[in-house]
Amino acid sequence: MGCSRLPIRILARSLGFMATRSGLDFMGRGCRERKTWNPSELGDRQHGGGCRIVPEFSGRRRQPQRLGPSLSLALSCAQRPSVNSLNANNSQQAHTAASFSHGASLPRFSALPGSAPSPRPAACFSQPTPAPAHRLPPCRFLAARALSSSVEARSPMIPLSLDSTRPPIGLAALLLLAPALACAHEAAPAQQALPRVEIEGNSSGGGGNARIKTLSATGMALSLLETPQSLSLLPRERLEDFRLVSVSEALAQAPGVLVNKFETDRVSYAARGFDLIHFQLDGLGLPLSNGDTVEGDLDTALYERIEVLRGAGGLLTGTGNPSATLNFVRKRPLAETQTELSLSLGSWQDRRLVADVSSPLNPSGSLRGRFVAAAQDKHSYLDRYQLSRRLGYGVLEAKLSPSTLLNLGFSEQRHQPKAPLWGSLPLKYSDGTPTHYPVSASTATDWSFWNTRNRNGFAELTQDLSALLGQGWNARAAYTQTRIQGRSKLFYVYGEPDPVTELGLHAYPSNYSSDKQQESLDLRLSGPWTWLGRQHELVLGANAGRASTRDLSMHGNNVGAALPPFDQWHGQFPEPPFTELGGGSDLKEDSQSLYLGARLKPLDSLSLILGANYARQQVQGSSYGEKQDRQAGKTSPYLGAVLALSPQLSAYASHAQVFKPQSQLNAQLQRLAPVQGSNSELGLKSELLNQRLLASLALFRATQANLATPDGRNEELGIDLFRGEDTRSQGLELELDGRLATGWQIQAGYTQLALKNAQGQAQRLYMPRRLLRLGSTLQPSWLPGLKLGAQVAWQSETRNESGYVQQAYGLLDLMAAYQLSERWRLAVNLNNATDQRHIASLQFGQGYYAAPRNASLTLSWSL
Repeated sequence: MGCSRLPIRILARSLGFMATRSGLDFMGRGCRERKTWNPSELGDRQHGGGCRIVPEFSGRRRQPQRLGPSLSLALSCAQRPSVNSLNANNSQQAHTAASFSHGASLPRFSALPGSAPSPRPAACFSQPTPAPAHRLPPCRFLAARALSSSVEARSPMIPLSLDSTRPPIGLAALLLLAPALACAHEAAPAQQALPRVEIEGNSSGGGGNARIKTLSATGMALSLLETPQSLSLLPRERLEDFRLVSVSEALAQAPGVLVNKFETDRVSYAARGFDLIHFQLDGLGLPLSNGDTVEGDLDTALYERIEVLRGAGGLLTGTGNPSATLNFVRKRPLAETQTELSLSLGSWQDRRLVADVSSPLNPSGSLRGRFVAAAQDKHSYLDRYQLSRRLGYGVLEAKLSPSTLLNLGFSEQRHQPKAPLWGSLPLKYSDGTPTHYPVSASTATDWSFWNTRNRNGFAELTQDLSALLGQGWNARAAYTQTRIQGRSKLFYVYGEPDPVTELGLHAYPSNYSSDKQQESLDLRLSGPWTWLGRQHELVLGANAGRASTRDLSMHGNNVGAALPPFDQWHGQFPEPPFTELGGGSDLKEDSQSLYLGARLKPLDSLSLILGANYARQQVQGSSYGEKQDRQAGKTSPYLGAVLALSPQLSAYASHAQVFKPQSQLNAQLQRLAPVQGSNSELGLKSELLNQRLLASLALFRATQANLATPDGRNEELGIDLFRGEDTRSQGLELELDGRLATGWQIQAGYTQLALKNAQGQAQRLYMPRRLLRLGSTLQPSWLPGLKLGAQVAWQSETRNESGYVQQAYGLLDLMAAYQLSERWRLAVNLNNATDQRHIASLQFGQGYYAAPRNASLTLSWSL
């Protein structure tokens, strides 16, 4: 066996990082070997992963084979942590049941959908013997399961129109009919009466998503089918296929999620008509300390997947919010060495380099490490705008004893744009007619910048308590700390220009700095228990958090200076001395919560989830000269039920109370009182095509009293103002996720809602009432190694508070990738293929044009 070493420090230096700055100093080791699997060893393997059969590059076509006493296949396997590690780390798990048959005729095919999220995983070659009746590693099982299909499925492609004048109801109906179309062309696999084999492992998406275990909703490991809420996953494979390198780019493709990018480097997210403020890292987190906005777009290179739990998730978060909860699942060390490098070049001088190295750090494998680094520099279609972003992430996993696991990690991102937008373009002239500027138009000056530094450290200790409390019990203590520092010189333009002279705009230069910190400690105990002859599950825990915000705004002595005609202005404005005090904040927030949840099984077909959360928050300090001291507390119940109507179909219902402290200021510069309300959901979930496809339908209704609603702006202080208003949201969601046929993956979601106040008037018109998200990839059998894909983001008409209307529109992205060899992969991405002109967001009275058609080329290498 020949192995090659590659020091992580060298990779870090190549990206402008020094691993030693964060105390990271370990070696990555890559090796490939030909292995022979012994049946007696199959149940003892301590690693798993998704597998795909890759084409052999010997120049010969693979011939059909039959599954007999032995089988030789070329497999590409992304090694993943052991099942025990996955449980300890709250990582995803797939629990799949399948039947195997000997002597099944095998089709000729090139790739197994549902492959590992890494585009170029470490390769392994195997000659497995017939499957034993005990547990198989997921790598062996997935390959055998795919090979048991006797006929390669084919389905007609569904034509897709981006006609923005029609709501996509028909397309949504076609998506729901897609499983039937696929079934009509797929023969049933041959099976024999063999013992049923239960498989545990992890999955990255594709077929079998319904069985992936997540902790986002209740803290108990529930699959998507077992969760009484709408839950969507964006796996690593989807992020890499479509080059979704930032969180905003990824969430713009998530079912039911709206990305409001009202400035180049500040963004807000929404779902079901409400602002999305709950972020979790590996299931642990706090609401955003600065309300509903994120400064400095986050890089996705360090995440294994993103989970979107729609509806109130108050059982764990302590503050229910009927929009959604985002859980970012970070990459963890793997059981075997893996090294991946990728280089991307794109429009507007976009250059990106990513390195991902994981390796055991001692002979026994009880100490493992992983390091991820990313660097990106790019210019822009916007005048004068440039961006430089650097990311470093390191994590260590130590098995301190057979029952004790420790994880330590740290990440840092530096987001440094030049000439960023603060505010954006005026959308209406003084006579009320809409403006019409070039797509490249920007109000930023050539001296402006907005640098943010985001650091996060975490520690997790997991203890298996099986010996003390019984099989399946474990305790977890998790601590995380986040610090976001910002420093900027910005230029805001306000006013409405004259339609003839283009005069009427005024300047507001500002010097703004901020320091925001969050820390949280979560203690959790969970496990099964027996009552009345049935096994149930329990989770109980406590969470304590602290957040602080300090910011200061200074402005120049030339606020209000008139600007020349905008069509003749090119960002030249003298940088003033920032000597005038604009205001600032010094706030501290403490929160505590206790939570208890139980999953009861009164019947084999019925699961009841009962729980409650007591949350308390105290705020001290001042904001822009006004005291903000207050405290509030509330107990919020959570009720859920899942009824299995058949082995493939289940109905569910859930209800949760809403309690959400707010950070927005009213016209008197006082914080708004907390929001209170409720969230209810009723739906169906069904597994189709031999558990390869999950289809779901959800009806939801949410009410919120005193919800922050935009109420103008204080130009003197340069801050937005809000008022409290009672709001009701109700609607439906449709979703498909999985594999329609061999080599054909799909994820599609359609949302339709109504959003009104207590008087029945429509609210938040900048949020579209209908959303469609569709992503699909195809690996054609006629060219092994080729992968084609498309994704569509469509939304209905929107308008802002001043009456500016944006018609419905759809965006189309395309991708193609080819496996050049076992280690090399080449991919091409085309974004906004139809060159759709549109405003990025109408959340406020201003807006700017989103990116026109652009392309990128990515070359990846793995060892």
